[in-house]
Amino acid sequence: MVNILKQNDKKNSIIDDLTPLLEKSYLTSNYLNGGMLHQVLAADFAQQGTKAERYTHYYAYSHLEALGINTISSPHSNKRLNIDKGLIDILRYFVTPKSINEFVSEKYADSSTQNMLVSLIKDSFLFSESVDQDRAFNLLYVEIDPNTVCNHACIYCPVAVDPRKKHDIDEALFDDILSQLSLLNKNNNITVCLCAYNEVTLDDRYPAFAKKIVDKGLNHIVISNGSNLTPALVDTLMSLGVKDFELNIPALDESEFFRIVGKKGAKNVISNVDYMAKKPLNINVLVHGVGDVSHYRNFTALKKRYNNTSVTVTMGKTMDRSGILDNEYQCNIKRDKLAGCTNTGSRLINWLHVNSSGECFLCPMDYNYNYMLGDLKKSSIEEVLSGDKIALYRRYAYGLEAPPDDFMCGKCAAMLSCSWKDISEKDIGDLKRKSFQCYLKYRYESMIFRSSLYLKSRLKGG
Repeated sequence: MVNILKQNDKKNSIIDDLTPLLEKSYLTSNYLNGGMLHQVLAADFAQQGTKAERYTHYYAYSHLEALGINTISSPHSNKRLNIDKGLIDILRYFVTPKSINEFVSEKYADSSTQNMLVSLIKDSFLFSESVDQDRAFNLLYVEIDPNTVCNHACIYCPVAVDPRKKHDIDEALFDDILSQLSLLNKNNNITVCLCAYNEVTLDDRYPAFAKKIVDKGLNHIVISNGSNLTPALVDTLMSLGVKDFELNIPALDESEFFRIVGKKGAKNVISNVDYMAKKPLNINVLVHGVGDVSHYRNFTALKKRYNNTSVTVTMGKTMDRSGILDNEYQCNIKRDKLAGCTNTGSRLINWLHVNSSGECFLCPMDYNYNYMLGDLKKSSIEEVLSGDKIALYRRYAYGLEAPPDDFMCGKCAAMLSCSWKDISEKDIGDLKRKSFQCYLKYRYESMIFRSSLYLKSRLKGG
């Protein structure tokens, strides 16, 4: 990239990309996710108690390693950068509004800093001062609940203790939502899922709904328990170009399946998945559990069955729906400080959740609809995602304003309580050493977790 400055010139020479921006003031995004891995772990996972807590601890390592040992990301662009002193210096410089001219005059930046500055503006790490960041969004995922019924009562789901009354979404409303999404889908990156504590394949309209999603140029992922994903339905979805499936299957063994799901049906589900495994599809089977020997057995049995197929089998991350579940999945999390959401991006910036009445709510953890954002029968999607309610909840979740003591995000395992703002100069100087130590700690924890379960299962003759 061309330099912002020609180092030997007496006068500043600004590259074309920044020339029209020279007099504009910029401000560091208030909605960056990031921080040192060791700080996050020390703050949130120092103590372990129940099986669910230990399992959450293990997956915290896994989740944060996947995000990057030491990175900062912008949910407004879905871009991620490694932390270094140059990056932190720029972000801190623009914590209060400054013009590009001021930065260039003070810093007389070298080429790497110049390049970084251009990227940070382009990728929404820096916002124009005129932008109301609290109302800005980058919509990537939409969950619509076309029906409220589920034929399973899984112990890791609120449906088991508080099932919802049957209600189907109005088809005209569904069509209107898709039309709005197609207009917002300028980069062809919006994905629509038809799920929110329901089983979409029980809705006779599902094939038609899937076709409407595809016809509008939107991506579609099938999220299902697999019980009604018959070969005929799979073939229909494939004919529409649908290839991505996320399946919640807790066990291969019938007795284990019944214990977790509350009804028999493992044989039927596995038969459906066996058919899908022979097709050119992207299938992920998520095996939920609390990280005990039974969970490990269930996971390894399914993984062995679908080895060398198109099916990927993963152990499910323990989530207690922000404290709703009062059973072995309870994680007992209470964060005093909030610094961003990492639940498949940021639920507050990258997601829209719509129930069967067309009402928008904050997050799937909000099973009881305590955090409503608006009604799509009365407001547009754009109005909801830039409205007063979600703006306030964003401020709460990113530590810009003190939330109420019972705020849902404070009890969620996917929330960060450490920000890039907490990084000191000493942290940056020791970055590589500390990153490597954190990585080794993660690998050690994962080895202990896996091997202990394996040994227990062997001792018990599993």
